[in-house]
Amino acid sequence: MTNHKKNISYSTVSEFLAKNSEIEIILTNHVYDRLRDRMGWSKKYALGVFGEDRKINISLSNGIVEHAKGGNWKIHIVGFGKFVIVKKKNTDMWVAVTYYPAKI
Repeated sequence: MTNHKKNISYSTVSEFLAKNSEIEIILTNHVYDRLRDRMGWSKKYALGVFGEDRKINISLSNGIVEHAKGGNWKIHIVGFGKFVIVKKKNTDMWVAVTYYPAKI
């Protein structure tokens, strides 16, 4: 059983943005490690950037949003790459479950 639910409550990107203009994204261990490795950051430096709770706060006007597979959402953050996010069951927390590095 998964801790994430399918994000079917928003049918369009516009609707998603209207209800989520600013979001906090929690990085799973897998996403955090891939991002840290891709950026060439030490663990100490990465914790300084994301904090012990490994979160990113972003205004979605600074990113690009598109549909991802399974009714989820893909957020493009300039300088980092793409994050596939899902909403945690029984909460309003968004979790990044997949990370695609920005192309250099």
